[in-house]
Amino acid sequence: MFFTLSTLAVLLPAVLGQTVNIPLEIESIEALFTSAQLVPELLPTFTPTAALHFSFDNQTDNTADQALTVQQVATPPTLHLYTTSATTASSLYTLIMVDADVVGTDESVGQTRHWLVNDVSVSGSGEPLSVNLDNATAITNFAGPFPAAGSGPHRYCLFLYAQPSTFAAPSDLNTPGTPLANNWDFAGYVNSTGLGPLVAGTFYTVEQGTASTSIPAIPTIVTSTLPGALSTSSSGSQTSSGSSPSGSSGSGSGSGKSGALSNVANTVGVIAIAALAGAALL
Repeated sequence: MFFTLSTLAVLLPAVLGQTVNIPLEIESIEALFTSAQLVPELLPTFTPTAALHFSFDNQTDNTADQALTVQQVATPPTLHLYTTSATTASSLYTLIMVDADVVGTDESVGQTRHWLVNDVSVSGSGEPLSVNLDNATAITNFAGPFPAAGSGPHRYCLFLYAQPSTFAAPSDLNTPGTPLANNWDFAGYVNSTGLGPLVAGTFYTVEQGTASTSIPAIPTIVTSTLPGALSTSSSGSQTSSGSSPSGSSGSGSGSGKSGALSNVANTVGVIAIAALAGAALL
């Protein structure tokens, strides 16, 4: 059987649709936040209802726990949201990015605020939805991660909170262009402003040099053993709501490609090769 390029255009959405399982991805991200000691150290609980994907310079679409370089994360990422039926709809959202430092850090001393944007909107007629910052209020403009050499892999967390209609920025953080801040009380800001619920969250790591002290590695999450994967396997069907991770989730390479997307890319690659071979014989 040969595939023409026009046939490939029809097949690709079907192939991608078969690998989509956002509930399972959310379950995997929840497990990763616990594995990375972000729960309960940074967040008391973490129950997102959507999956937040990010890409730097419109390159690889990343999910949680990707190991990236300072050069890769120097500019603001493009953000996309994959929702579920449980996702809280909101007119506006607040986007926050903090450096939670390395695994084992005492989060009670505060975090480094790298990005704080109020009045964020989400748009789109289908999945994924685009996270729009054009008409938002950037209180702290994106500050690219630059951890100290030898300090280990820092965990940079991105959170998207529903912003209530009664939201009012606090007096110390209501002016656009407020610079990056160390020892910022992230939890205090969320609580005092009434943000919530937390719609989605993710994180990636950045390290410079070799850690001068022993820092615990973030354990790998084997998604095939999660309850959602087991129930999906037993039912013989998948939920079409977004990009599904499969195999295992853990610290990625510098390329930032997730296991789920690698599987999709491999599938697409096989079809693409078949298409090119078929086209050559036409």
